[in-house]
Amino acid sequence: MTPDRAPRRGLLFLLLLLAIAAAGLIRLFAWNMVRGLMAGGWSTTQGRVQFGSVVEHPVRFIRYFVATIYYSYSVKR
Repeated sequence: MTPDRAPRRGLLFLLLLLAIAAAGLIRLFAWNMVRGLMAGGWSTTQGRVQFGSVVEHPVRFIRYFVATIYYSYSVKR
């Protein structure tokens, strides 16, 4: 590689990194906006959490957790 190409390669790497970061942010914020629009018409009411648990599931080199929440609520008390 010639010395005059080194800065250009660094600039291309930086632009690629910025494009990936921008795509990730757009995906994250767009998904949150879609979820908010979909849930906007849902009715709400007071409820009570009865019980909650978290179970760990190790799979090879990673671990994931499953949370379970048992709740109750009353409609037209």
